[in-house]
Amino acid sequence: MWTRQEEIHLTETWLTYGRGFVHLKKLPKLQLLSIPNVVAEPADVERLKSDLPKTKVVWNLPDEANVARTRQAFERVRAQKK
Repeated sequence: MWTRQEEIHLTETWLTYGRGFVHLKKLPKLQLLSIPNVVAEPADVERLKSDLPKTKVVWNLPDEANVARTRQAFERVRAQKK
């Protein structure tokens, strides 16, 4: 069951507070959230950290190459759904 999740590792995706991070508040036992190279606004990550004060959040702002690669992947998936 998800409420027992203690660690989550995500990479090379695109998350916002309202469409992703907000759902992590439902995980009170979350100890580690590792999100390297996740495209997100720094303010959204800070808001997440304040929502989960007992959770260690590991994140770095991705460089432009990672942002471009992630954007292209999302655009390919979006085009396939049409």
